Amino acid sequence: MNRAVTARQQGDDYQAYLFWMTVGDMLQPTAKISEVGYEVDLYTSLDDIAIRFSQPRIHGNSIQIDANFIQVKYSVDYGHPLTWRGLMDPGLINATQYSFLQRLQNAVRTMQDNAKSHLFTLYSPWAIPPDDPLAELINTTDGSINFDKLFKGKSELSKMGEVRYAWREHLGLANDQELIPILERLQIKLCVDDMQTIVSHLNARLSAGGLHPWCDASRVNVYPPLIRKLYAEGRSWFDASTIRDAAKHEGLLVNPTPAHSLGTQLGIRSFNRFAENMEDETDSMLCLTPHFTNRQIKSGDLWAGAILPEVQTFLNTHVKSNGQYVIHIQALSGVVGLLPGQVDAHRRDGRSGSLDLAQSSPHLQ
Repeated sequence: MNRAVTARQQGDDYQAYLFWMTVGDMLQPTAKISEVGYEVDLYTSLDDIAIRFSQPRIHGNSIQIDANFIQVKYSVDYGHPLTWRGLMDPGLINATQYSFLQRLQNAVRTMQDNAKSHLFTLYSPWAIPPDDPLAELINTTDGSINFDKLFKGKSELSKMGEVRYAWREHLGLANDQELIPILERLQIKLCVDDMQTIVSHLNARLSAGGLHPWCDASRVNVYPPLIRKLYAEGRSWFDASTIRDAAKHEGLLVNPTPAHSLGTQLGIRSFNRFAENMEDETDSMLCLTPHFTNRQIKSGDLWAGAILPEVQTFLNTHVKSNGQYVIHIQALSGVVGLLPGQVDAHRRDGRSGSLDLAQSSPHLQ
């Protein structure tokens, strides 16, 4: 088969996997997602996946958003790094005339004309070179632009001054300040996981949402062709009821309501990838990400001095006797290793009626 055709098919499957991962989130009982979109015809080049929230979410820079529109990029290799200049190159989004930044600018204008508050996400399989200014501009907590760093240096000859000048000229803006209402709507998510790892994450999300995971022994994954078929039938937006009906028809529905829907849902995370929405999917959440940099703990003293006390305080605060609790974990192995002992302590002391660990991440590092 022609390599270009194979790459296109893999890219379509990659988009479908990310769609179904988001669907898995929507189907969880604590989710605040009302609909998930596929190939939504609203914003050019920002239409691969869309998410409507039943409650507004707070994005970086304290912006409330009610929907997120996502451009999904796929590559068969890691040979094309993402750079600040690349955002001005139409080739980044397989276009010939308009760049991603220009598409973002047009999307923000349309959003403002319609009095909406949306987020626009570039989902990239490429890493950012550490010496590229873009590496300093992306917040690792939520993928937003760090404006404090962007506006460092007054001269156009400074590192960030060069970035501001080039982006401003590219977008036809009068001054640097006009970059803010455009870039504050931008999220850049880096996902350099290979396809097998993506499918592992997908299976975890499907199971959590009450759908059958894909059997690794099967050559064909039924989920990508299913969403393409549903889209071909004229649908772009899907709520939980529509998805469950379609899954039931195809024999993919395990539980109409996920089994863990009973009880209080608690969450603990130490990284954001595939866990960035945990606060909206649980009743209460402990975020340990400030203690880590790129999945490495900032200091060994933090294990005993901060992480363990925070875990103990979190459990003592939220776990009461005679209750039912499920703890969802997206955390590194060191954090996961702390939890069984703490859970057992609560059980011995009679401080929990039913307390179970639900390891949400299939690959902990």
